[in-house]
Amino acid sequence: MSTIVKPLGVEAVMNTVNYSAYGNNTLVRISHSSAVTTSTLITCKDSSNTNTNWTVTVVGGDSVIVQKGATDILTSNSTDASVSAVAVAYKN
Repeated sequence: MSTIVKPLGVEAVMNTVNYSAYGNNTLVRISHSSAVTTSTLITCKDSSNTNTNWTVTVVGGDSVIVQKGATDILTSNSTDASVSAVAVAYKN
């Protein structure tokens, strides 16, 4: 079964200095364009950017859709432009 994904903005780099609440949307598609041998840690923090709610590892070459709270902030431990994200809506 395929999934229909509707981008709700422009894909942007997610790294150690670029973090966002993605327009207060709750679904975010994260893509990691590096080689399969690399991975990046995605961190979801509260709106104050202080408390960590959850983390997930994304392997190079993979894309995932994560669900977060509307005001939660997402960031990556990547130091380059290999990880990007965009708010999305989807329909099965």
